[in-house]
Amino acid sequence: MITQNEAILEAFKELGGVRTAKEICEWVEKKYGNRWNDYSTTMADMVPPNHGGNPS
Repeated sequence: MITQNEAILEAFKELGGVRTAKEICEWVEKKYGNRWNDYSTTMADMVPPNHGGNPS
């Protein structure tokens, strides 16, 4: 089973460039269905704080 992080990375690779959480969510839901509710927090957690991500 694919994780949300893996699906987000796959979406970025497929779509290319800078994308919004909404664009990523739409791509993932089209491919994998509505498995996850929130993409913004997960995406922010994947980015280092010095690049605007969450410090968590």
